[in-house]
Amino acid sequence: MATFMHAEFSNLLANQSLPYSIILPFFNREKTIARAIKSVLAQTYKNWELLAIDDGSTDDSVSIVRSFGDSRIQMVSQGKNSGAAAARNLGIIKSRGQFICFLDSDDAYEPRFLETILQKWNTLPASVGLLWTGCIYHRQVGSKVVMNKGYWTPVIKSDPYHTFLSELKIGTNSGISVRRGVFENIGGFNPDLPAAEDTEFFLRLSRNYSFDHIPLFLINIFQTGKDRLSLKFDRIAIAYNKFIPGHLDAINKSKTLRLKFFYKLMWLNYHLGDKGLARAYFRKLLKDHLYHRTGWLIFFIFETFGKNLGYRLHIFLSVSSRTTA
Repeated sequence: MATFMHAEFSNLLANQSLPYSIILPFFNREKTIARAIKSVLAQTYKNWELLAIDDGSTDDSVSIVRSFGDSRIQMVSQGKNSGAAAARNLGIIKSRGQFICFLDSDDAYEPRFLETILQKWNTLPASVGLLWTGCIYHRQVGSKVVMNKGYWTPVIKSDPYHTFLSELKIGTNSGISVRRGVFENIGGFNPDLPAAEDTEFFLRLSRNYSFDHIPLFLINIFQTGKDRLSLKFDRIAIAYNKFIPGHLDAINKSKTLRLKFFYKLMWLNYHLGDKGLARAYFRKLLKDHLYHRTGWLIFFIFETFGKNLGYRLHIFLSVSSRTTA
């Protein structure tokens, strides 16, 4: 059985003894991890545990975590760099919270985050497994940091699964909180995916649970670094090629979903350098929409200029036309 469906997840409910567990994976984050931990310590709601999962750091991150000396903070080491999905899974298995929250090591909660989401959870039925909040984004623009707010209110489809397939615009850093029993029933994050493990998890969750959200901006997302996974399309392509086939039954029944995913899988595989697979998805796209303008544009760019120049042109065009949507 895959590690993200490990039998240890089946005993989670027996270990429940706290309202909240916060999972904080980190790898070489000595410049930002103190800010993340301080935002947890500053919470107005105090009954929580913080599991700081070291993913093989070689800088001073571990000593910074230990310097806080708070009994609610537990340091856990993976022993080697295994990725965020494996770190989150380890934290979940070792956690005791009724609700599991996630915090990236370069982000920070607003002081009323835990208090607010617990108030919300107390109003929700057991069928709701996922809750998220709005975000305050801190983006580097030239020499300045620009702040703006974002909040996803999904367009509701026939059920949670089709809602998420149609429009999934959250990640684990979006003030996410998950009911503990969800992990016991469906497992954790897939560590075999090089990217988009949160997307795969949410799609799997939505087949079994509903969701809710809080229209308040309760987490700060700092996007000031140079390491932007969102632009590493080759990793995303590998991940999508692995898990999207498991959703093709639903995708093939909807023209809207076919256009969405066949177009995306087309350009992702061009970025990966797999022209054969990219062309196959392009042909599927044309069956539904022969004159798909952006599809033809991406086809022309990569077939004419190749992978490297095609990548640069696609990134340039996405800034204004959002062809990577």
